[in-house]
Amino acid sequence: MRDFTGVSGANEEGLAKESPAPATRVPAAWLNAVTLELANVIGAEEAGSNALNPSDDTQLLTAILAMIQAGIGEEVAGGFRIGPFHFRFGTANAGSNSFGTAFPTACFGVWPVPMTNYNNGDEADEIWWVNTVTTDGFVINTSGSFATFQLSYVAIGK
Repeated sequence: MRDFTGVSGANEEGLAKESPAPATRVPAAWLNAVTLELANVIGAEEAGSNALNPSDDTQLLTAILAMIQAGIGEEVAGGFRIGPFHFRFGTANAGSNSFGTAFPTACFGVWPVPMTNYNNGDEADEIWWVNTVTTDGFVINTSGSFATFQLSYVAIGK
């Protein structure tokens, strides 16, 4: 918790204290709504269905971190998933390439990055591009006659 000790309006424990200055009036409905929203996060199944504990001021942080951890890094066959999105990583060459494990419903795209020098020595720049993306794999086309290059790729789908 942030320490507010020494801040005008804070007590010795660093918490807000009563003040003789007029305060902003906050309606009970708003306070109840905020309380219920926070309680819903802390008690959510995705956060571990925790019971509220008035002496624990880390409950909200703990619940949010649990939800993040549950959604990130969840391994699925062939990669990992964040929410509804599946990610695949690998290496590819010119021609047909398989993901190994197909995307459940769709592949939105493949983004390759060269790993090796893909110029065949004729000083002309070689051009490659991803073509024909499916849930099972993709094809890399090239402008040159080279076939010995390797790319890393990330693919995103659902």
